[in-house]
Amino acid sequence: MRYRAMAIILSIIRPVYIIDINWITKLHGLFYVWCRKNRPSKFIVVQHGLYIGGIITDNAHKYSKCDIIFCWGKHSVKEFLRYNAGKQVEMVVWGNPLYNLYDRDKMSFKETSGNRILVVPTVINGERKKILEDFMVKSKALDFEVCVKVHEYQSTLGEPLNGFQIIQGNLYEMLLKQEFDIIVSDISTSLIDALYFKNKTLFFSPEGDMPEYINNVYADYLQNIRYVYQSFTTKEQVLACIDINRQEKLLKYMVS
Repeated sequence: MRYRAMAIILSIIRPVYIIDINWITKLHGLFYVWCRKNRPSKFIVVQHGLYIGGIITDNAHKYSKCDIIFCWGKHSVKEFLRYNAGKQVEMVVWGNPLYNLYDRDKMSFKETSGNRILVVPTVINGERKKILEDFMVKSKALDFEVCVKVHEYQSTLGEPLNGFQIIQGNLYEMLLKQEFDIIVSDISTSLIDALYFKNKTLFFSPEGDMPEYINNVYADYLQNIRYVYQSFTTKEQVLACIDINRQEKLLKYMVS
């Protein structure tokens, strides 16, 4: 009944474009089919994230069901083409719509090095969580102040991160204001958020049940300090792993 009502509404207003951030639900399928039957209407999907460190692993997200994809950058075009070559879908490099609201040329990296670390993981469980917690304990022992911004679904899909200060609030605002000296993230899109807002960033992604946790685009550019952190004995060793040049190259490849 819901979908029939939506089809009637679409037939009345006859939109030229229908815009959404995904194509995986039945409602998205209705949008796509309706537009195909009612040209010149088109269903546009705006890319909403970078999946697993830039790699699409879920079949539902691999195969497009839309007319146009607004992609963040050339990597995303390449990734979507892997699964949609020959299909009648147009891919447009549009950049990240939220990033487009900010003038990155007016931002700059912090010149000084402080001791505040913000850890921003994706949903994390099991052995991956234990390794991340060990890293955070190690960082606190090196006299870093460690805070965590948990994923919005950590409480429902993950296990609690106990013993660490959990930060609430808007991540973009924290990154824009550079409230922390170092951002640590894994395969999450939040790592690219940190790069865009010119935060000094470290890539920390423990191995797990998917090879993409460690074999991904982020790892092509940034050192995965999961494999070296246990040898750290000073703050300086941690700071030495920050490579702004490599950060900028990764950002340029992922977001145009």
